[in-house]
Amino acid sequence: MNEDYRQRTLTEIRKAISENDGLRLDPSADERERMALEEAGLALRALERELLEDTSEALLERMERASGPIENLARGVRERVTEMNAPSKFLEHFKKLASLVTRVLTEAGRW
Repeated sequence: MNEDYRQRTLTEIRKAISENDGLRLDPSADERERMALEEAGLALRALERELLEDTSEALLERMERASGPIENLARGVRERVTEMNAPSKFLEHFKKLASLVTRVLTEAGRW
């Protein structure tokens, strides 16, 4: 069932529910008629719920398909950030090593 058809059907069901509720609440309706309208309303609401579930599942599937390229892009960005951080990590280690060598030479010069 395509999306357009689902939306039109859902709109029609909601209109029918609204009309049914108006007729059901009519004070001039007798008890048998009111019970039949109540059953029809329950059936319409069940159809609406089922159609909404189908629509939400279809929407979820479309969103999952659309998220694939975004996930690939995010993976690529994370890889690039990791690559870009490598030189800075090397420099940080080099800075610590230079600091250690400077302290050792300073202590050695004090003797």
